[in-house]
Amino acid sequence: MVKILGKKVYPIGIDLGSSCLKMVQLTEQDGSLGLVAAAKVDVPSYLHGHGAAIHEWFLKTIRDILSEKPFKGRKAVTSLPSREMMMQHLRVPRMADDELEKAIAWEAQGKVPFDVHRAMLQHIVAGEVYEGDDAKQEVILLAASNHVVNQHLNLIERSKLQVSQI
Repeated sequence: MVKILGKKVYPIGIDLGSSCLKMVQLTEQDGSLGLVAAAKVDVPSYLHGHGAAIHEWFLKTIRDILSEKPFKGRKAVTSLPSREMMMQHLRVPRMADDELEKAIAWEAQGKVPFDVHRAMLQHIVAGEVYEGDDAKQEVILLAASNHVVNQHLNLIERSKLQVSQI
């Protein structure tokens, strides 16, 4: 977050969606949120399903938007598009958090379409479920290959923005 004349200016939010590119930036002053800039551009239909071409379109379009709209600073927040991630429900025995990390990686093997050792795995424990008399943890796994994550980050950095963690 950047402060400009007493205003807090948040990083630029970027969504590289399947059908459109969205960018937004907010500011805060005296406890109220305001809009710095926003943009939405539809992805041309001829680019749907064309990985390299759509990435170049996103790059050019982000640069165009940054030059046309009054976005402040170069910090940005983004998330992987849903088309680049996979979600899997897992049920594992109850265990300590450090053991759970290892168990999730082991359980994910064969359930995700890439090598889990070359991937980013995040999970959310959704709750406890019972299978017969056995109590298990219901876990939601979110996974993406390192290649996809690096490609996404590279696209944002090539647009002259810095990825910021919230």
